[in-house]
Amino acid sequence: MKKGIFIILIIMISLNIYSQNILKIESNNNLVRSSKINSYYSIDSTTYIINKYSFLKKEYYLYRDSIIVDTLKSNGKLIFDDYTKNYYFIETNKNYGHLYKFDPNIGKLSLSSDNKYSLSCIYNNKIPNIDSVRLKTSIPILDGYNQLQGYKEIEINFAFQLSILDIQKNKKELLVDFSENIKENFISEIIDFSLFKDQIVFYTGYSEAGGIYNGQYWGVNIKSKKLNKINIPKDYDETYYSIDTKKEHLIIFKENFNTIDAIVFNKKFQNIGKILYRQNTIKGFKINNGVRKGNYYKSFLEDHTQMCILDNLEILREFALFKIYNDEFIENIENLSLDNLNLLKNMVFAKHNYKFDNEYYQAYFNLYNFYSLEEKRKIRTKDVNHLLTKVDKVNLKLINNNIKHLENK
Repeated sequence: MKKGIFIILIIMISLNIYSQNILKIESNNNLVRSSKINSYYSIDSTTYIINKYSFLKKEYYLYRDSIIVDTLKSNGKLIFDDYTKNYYFIETNKNYGHLYKFDPNIGKLSLSSDNKYSLSCIYNNKIPNIDSVRLKTSIPILDGYNQLQGYKEIEINFAFQLSILDIQKNKKELLVDFSENIKENFISEIIDFSLFKDQIVFYTGYSEAGGIYNGQYWGVNIKSKKLNKINIPKDYDETYYSIDTKKEHLIIFKENFNTIDAIVFNKKFQNIGKILYRQNTIKGFKINNGVRKGNYYKSFLEDHTQMCILDNLEILREFALFKIYNDEFIENIENLSLDNLNLLKNMVFAKHNYKFDNEYYQAYFNLYNFYSLEEKRKIRTKDVNHLLTKVDKVNLKLINNNIKHLENK
């Protein structure tokens, strides 16, 4: 009797867990409440991938019409190949992983290969591969005033070859050979393999005491194998990156929450300007008919509710937002969408710490450092009209004219 009751309780608990996990969210919803969601992917209209922690492991749930069709416990992530329009899931564990192919039509994962890979980025059915060797090297010891105090010996991984693994042909093609100057260029991370279509961007340096030293960004052309050095300001010593949805721009951020700007590079790795520093933790993406519509970024509401917010990180919009924040006149905004124009309009008020009732604008502007700080949240206000500058008013007039033009169309 007790055994039967115990089994019934287990079944009821299991059903309760699954009922809590099933989420029916419309595909046009730009906000997803994410208090229990680690990643969120919207593929077409009915298939979703959500991962949650289940008994200290990440468990991925694949939904179709709110019904779980497949699950996978893993530490990997789903990625989308823009060229073959395929979805892949790479399950990673330290230096190895298994590649799965995801079929959104049936909502199933199938093992594509049992080869071992070290990275979760993909380009036209190809994956970058790093061959490294562990060696001893000496690094400088600096005091708080950046003065040399001496040297110490450490042991780190030096990359001596960067190659491409062809998943289908199971072949490896050499791209960069660092063997001759192995102690000068050693890779700690590959940033993004599909950036700029036929180029890999990667980062060299060594990790010590929680930081990256001698950090340097590089770009290598897959076809010509030409290596380019990406020059960033010296004060950007600890950085991280982001890429716009169209994969046309590389954005380098300082890893410093007190900063308010970031640098933008074009396809030729030329510095073309600055945008505002923003939160860029990607929680997933949205795909419609094989086209990537944007990424879901981690954000929060005024009451600290965690959210996934859909955004495509459009550079022209970000340049305009940067100018509005810095009280500069904006121009050339006629090609922006109505949604982006409304973001520009509300930025005029957000820069003065306006308190939004709309959840989307709360989550959107909380992506930005200047708005999301706790001390700013405590003094939000609705009364900002008296704070508007002459430049603000000119910018508002231009934005409103463009909004009216689109609405009349």
